[in-house]
Amino acid sequence: MNLKSLLYLSLVLAALLNSTTSLHAQKKAPSAGFSLVTWEASSFELIYYRQGEDYIPIKLMPGNRSDLFELKGMTSLGLYVAEESEEGEQTYKLVGKTSIPQGISRILFFITERDDPGKLPLRLSGIDDSLLTFPRGACRFVNLTNVPLAVRFADKTSLIKAKGMTVVESKVEASGGLLPFIVFDRKGTNLYENRYFAQQIGRDMIFILPPKRQGGRVNIKLLPQLVPHEPEEKKVN
Repeated sequence: MNLKSLLYLSLVLAALLNSTTSLHAQKKAPSAGFSLVTWEASSFELIYYRQGEDYIPIKLMPGNRSDLFELKGMTSLGLYVAEESEEGEQTYKLVGKTSIPQGISRILFFITERDDPGKLPLRLSGIDDSLLTFPRGACRFVNLTNVPLAVRFADKTSLIKAKGMTVVESKVEASGGLLPFIVFDRKGTNLYENRYFAQQIGRDMIFILPPKRQGGRVNIKLLPQLVPHEPEEKKVN
């Protein structure tokens, strides 16, 4: 994925978050969590986020989600890199910042780098990542093209408007299964076809990107995730 596609993706995701914030504003959660993802290796080997007076390290692996971190009522998220002062002490420099929408229990932030001396080097674009809107055993399809598309998955055909998204439950057995995944245009032309391994604890995002050439197949970007169920508390006799 080139820089132009990354910037395009971040802008679309920011718009998607804005469109879903008001929908869930009435469903408050006791605490909020976030995770980060970057598609390419970052210029910064290690980044931190600030929680009160503490700077907590975050490990990023391109194409994968980071661990889930708690926001604890924060209204904004700042990302930092460690530096050494002239006195030899470790300090932290702000490299990215974004506001935290209220009423969303879990947010996934996509990180892209920008070359603009007047702005922070990291851009953060978020999307509602709560289990309420995106449950286990489902796939979230994001249409990043400029035209409406149809997706055939799990014996269901879903229409996705341009720069829109939809969530489809896979309904697979406990052992999981391979499901056909087909993308069509409005004329019914097959733009992409593959088989996807779905799991009951899987929660994967599938991004549909414009073709590299006119009339070509769309490009697919997969962001996988496994979300095991929380163990049940032992009953006290």
